[in-house]
Amino acid sequence: QYCDYLNSAYPAQIKVDGGIVYASSDDTNSTPYCDTTTTSSDSRIVWDSANFSVSSGYGDHPVIRVAWYGADAYCDYYGYVLPTEAQWEYAARGGLAGAQYPWGNNIDCTLSNYDNCIDTTTPVGLYPAGANNYGLYDMAGNVWEWCADWYDSYSSDSQINPTGPGTGSYRVLRGGSWYG
Repeated sequence: QYCDYLNSAYPAQIKVDGGIVYASSDDTNSTPYCDTTTTSSDSRIVWDSANFSVSSGYGDHPVIRVAWYGADAYCDYYGYVLPTEAQWEYAARGGLAGAQYPWGNNIDCTLSNYDNCIDTTTPVGLYPAGANNYGLYDMAGNVWEWCADWYDSYSSDSQINPTGPGTGSYRVLRGGSWYG
């Protein structure tokens, strides 16, 4: 799906410089979208100087090595937005309150691809026992997921659908990954 976006946006909205994708309007190449270089063994996006495609065997895996700007541009292209951290948390919990993970308080390699259970990503939905009550898969493990918010420490005050600060140094990542 991400490669479909890249192919649709190229060359009017994106450009490729040294294997890195940027917005066409990014004259200084300061906000990368994604990495297609072969020097990175993690890159699953192949650029052949005319088209983007997925590395063989990874068509049903989540995309990785996409910067926040690339995730945001993808959402914007299709008329969506990245979730706030609060929205992501709400969706990840799947209606289960007070639990550490979307399915409960224990984690093992039958529920999620985390902490090198498998030395790479896995196809989306491979862990049905790890789905939450909303039917969402991989909300804990497999790949990190971007949120719209800038990172800041949590407030101890009770809040309803809070948004993060207006500026910051880092964007929020949630969900964990196969390697950590």
